[in-house]
Amino acid sequence: MNATGEVEKIKIQLREPFYTSSPLSSIKDLSVVLDGVKFTGNQISVAIRDQKIDLESAKTIHEIWWNFGETIDFILKVETPEQKKVLEKNSVKMNVKLLFRFTFGYGFPGDVLDIDLSKEMEVS
Repeated sequence: MNATGEVEKIKIQLREPFYTSSPLSSIKDLSVVLDGVKFTGNQISVAIRDQKIDLESAKTIHEIWWNFGETIDFILKVETPEQKKVLEKNSVKMNVKLLFRFTFGYGFPGDVLDIDLSKEMEVS
């Protein structure tokens, strides 16, 4: 929490990674590392079209679709002292690992696409 009692958060926007729309349940797993500091599980929420859903629940939702070309926000809850230090920096190296499952086969092993994204990003 910050001085006003609010939980500190980091927002990362990602565009739908495949060339078709997919249900949120296509997200098999997601982890985010910022300058070597990891965010996983209950620290990650998904925000799509004014709906905020914790990551574990999003993995089970078939009715909400992540549309082709649409961006969604992954919201990281900052809890540990190491995670709070990330907020003090001007820029960080980001690594996002997204395991994305398909509802029909495209020939990927196990029908899961392993997406590994790395980028230098500003903190604001």
